[in-house]
Amino acid sequence: QVAYAGGIAVENVKITAESTADILGKSLEFDGASSLTIPHEADLEVSTALLLEAWIRPTATANDFTLFEKTGSYQLAYDNTAGEYVFQITHNSGQTSSNAVSNSFITLNNYNHLAVQLYQDSLQVFVNGNLITSSFVTAGTTIDNTTNPIQIGSTYEGLIDELRIWNTGKSEENILKDYVRLMNGGEAGLKVYLRMNEGKGKDAYDISRLGNEYNRNHAVFNGTMMWSDSIPTVSQLGIVAYTDAIGNYIMTLPYNGNGEVFVLSPSYLTHEFDPPSQAIYVGDGSFIHNNICLLYTSDAAD
Repeated sequence: QVAYAGGIAVENVKITAESTADILGKSLEFDGASSLTIPHEADLEVSTALLLEAWIRPTATANDFTLFEKTGSYQLAYDNTAGEYVFQITHNSGQTSSNAVSNSFITLNNYNHLAVQLYQDSLQVFVNGNLITSSFVTAGTTIDNTTNPIQIGSTYEGLIDELRIWNTGKSEENILKDYVRLMNGGEAGLKVYLRMNEGKGKDAYDISRLGNEYNRNHAVFNGTMMWSDSIPTVSQLGIVAYTDAIGNYIMTLPYNGNGEVFVLSPSYLTHEFDPPSQAIYVGDGSFIHNNICLLYTSDAAD
């Protein structure tokens, strides 16, 4: 729990957990001729809401390319002529609506988080958690469903990591909170979650699930895919939780081997905490930790 000295809870404090084992993940490198395919399944059908997101590190934008595409349903693609990332949906039996963001928001050779969604009456584009553009669509707009597979990264050159597909949308506040944190796979509406940490083989495995049953919407390699050690930095993406209205937080810490030591650090605007961080061991014989309490003390300027 996070609270003031008098015991009053502090809401929306960001708690970050960082492993001391320095065990890093992977990403996938696309060479312009490779891509991923996720076969169609009934649970991938969408209706009045859709959220697509990934960390991308493009190395070239000289040609058109596609990041997500389910032909006849939706697409997130780069238009080289316009210099824009374009999000388009096909809805209500063949109509199309789109919104776009300039490539100036996505820097080459650096990781950027790109998210697009159909949410309530809007098509929205976010970069690094911030809403860049929003366009109106009729409330209740229903995306057309097809049996086509989902294609990822067609003619794209660069890296992709932490790819997620949802059949629900999120508020601006939740987009901003969630883009920096790893999911556990069981979040409501999460239908595809490719961590891309396998490091070998010819598949990227989906860890999204409903309860204890995994969705298994795995992605198959097309062409020559390369695993890469280049991933978003710890400050960009990590194990993060936020305190609720009574100051409580829950974190799921995935550990390697027999266990790892994690350092928990709170942050909230300019506030200071006591202690400023706390180390815990998670592993065999030490799966659950309760009463990891952090005390809000003052503003840094005080």
